[in-house]
Amino acid sequence: MRTARAAALLAAAVVIGGLVRHAVGPVAPITVHVSGDGAVQVAAQVFDGADHVRTDDPHRATVQIVTFRRWQNLEGLSDVMALCGRACDGGADVVVLRRPAINGATRIVLIDLGAMGGGAALDVGRPLPPATLDCAMRAIEGAGSCDGISRKAAWRPRLWSPKPGRS
Repeated sequence: MRTARAAALLAAAVVIGGLVRHAVGPVAPITVHVSGDGAVQVAAQVFDGADHVRTDDPHRATVQIVTFRRWQNLEGLSDVMALCGRACDGGADVVVLRRPAINGATRIVLIDLGAMGGGAALDVGRPLPPATLDCAMRAIEGAGSCDGISRKAAWRPRLWSPKPGRS
């Protein structure tokens, strides 16, 4: 009797562990949507030599990257603002929203390019400086932060992540 109970508990632990591990792992394949100010240049960097698939639908992307000249521009995206909540109070230059779900995790990366020195260039129609692009890529990849750039992370769980290519 004790062995059967122990085996059932072990099996339940393995199933729950597998679900949790899958919930915080990315949905495959990795699809990326880049939007916002300077998005063309940022997208060129993101997709340069990467195995990521570009998608036009931000709601089906496993990684959504949104860039701004200044943090106040986020106010125009009411759905992102509602999801972001207090994490987007303007206190951080990069906000990463992790969205774990039963069928895999997605994330949204919000980047204030103005804090990285790119806002002035975008205001006058010039390309982003290389240092700004480098800093933005580090923020996207989660490979640390640039000097003086603050970062916040928030978890926004949901029941299900939309799978790429499915409706």
